[in-house]
Amino acid sequence: MIKLNLNKTRSSVSGDTSLSERKARGSTFLTDLQTTLGNKMQRAGPGLLIKIIVNIALISAFPLGLKVYEVKQINKLKAQRQREELLLSQINQQLSALKAELDSYGYLTKKSAEFAKKKEFLSQLTEERLITPRILEFIQDNLPNTVWLKKIQVDISNKESKRVEISGESFKEVSVNVFASSLEQVLDGNSITVNMRDVKE
Repeated sequence: MIKLNLNKTRSSVSGDTSLSERKARGSTFLTDLQTTLGNKMQRAGPGLLIKIIVNIALISAFPLGLKVYEVKQINKLKAQRQREELLLSQINQQLSALKAELDSYGYLTKKSAEFAKKKEFLSQLTEERLITPRILEFIQDNLPNTVWLKKIQVDISNKESKRVEISGESFKEVSVNVFASSLEQVLDGNSITVNMRDVKE
C-alpha cells in the first residue's frame, strides 16, 4: 500500500507559485517606476535634471568643504604651536643664562653684608668721637658771660655711664645755677651735681 502526502506537494507548489508571482510583480513595479520617472523627466525637461545634479553636487561639497577647513585649521594651529615652543625654548635659554649670571654675583651678597658691618662700626665710632666736640660746642653756646671755665673733662669710655666734669669761676652764684640748668637739655637732670664754694681775694 502506498501513501501520498498531497498537502506538502500542494503547499510547496503553491509556495513556488507565490514566489514566482512576487518576482513578476516586483519586476512589474520596477518597470512602472522607470516608466513614471522617464515620463516625468521628459515633461520636466533638462532643467530638472540639472537642478538635481547641482543639488547633489552642493550636498556632497559641504562635507568636503568642512574637511578642507578642518585641515587648514589644524595646520595653522600646528604652526602656531611650533612658534610658541620655539619662543618658550628661547625664554628658557635666557632664564638659564640669567640664573648663571646671578649665581656668579653671589659673592657680592657676602661683600654687602661685610660692608654693612663695617659701616655700622664706623658709624658708632664716629658717633663716639663726635660726642666730645658736640659737648664743647653746647657748653660754649650756653656759657654765661659772667662765668669762665678752668677745666673740662669728658669721659666717654664707659658706655653705661659717661661723665662730664667742669670746673670754673663766676662772680655770681645765679650765673652758675643758670648754666647748670641749661645742661639739663643734654644731660639727665638728676645726674647733674653742682659744688660751689666762695673764693674771697
